[in-house]
Amino acid sequence: MEQERRQAIEHPLAYAYRVADSVIIAGARKAQRIGDVDMLDLMCSLPLADEVLDYRQRYERFETALARLTPARRAVFRMRLMDGRSRQEIAGELGLSVEEVKKHLVRAMADLALALEDDLDGESEGHDRHG
Repeated sequence: MEQERRQAIEHPLAYAYRVADSVIIAGARKAQRIGDVDMLDLMCSLPLADEVLDYRQRYERFETALARLTPARRAVFRMRLMDGRSRQEIAGELGLSVEEVKKHLVRAMADLALALEDDLDGESEGHDRHG
């Protein structure tokens, strides 16, 4: 309407669209100068609440299964796979042969795998559905 006072507008609707386009383009240019916000920057990298709950439940099942192992088997498992100690170190500290350490490890992993079989089955099913 302000422009109408300065000069006659023959096609007001076309003029309105042209003004709207100009405003949109100016806004886009301003956003580029400021630094466009990337949608990936807005995404949170933290796990979702249901993923945290699932992890906690799986961890509790693992801890329960670990607690069910015999004390020697649990100690060997923890020392080797959680502390990263060598079989020779474990054998020396626990007074076992290296072969006994190996047997404890194999049996501990088999016992844990059996106890956590539902988790492993659920993961493979999930992978089958998603690709």
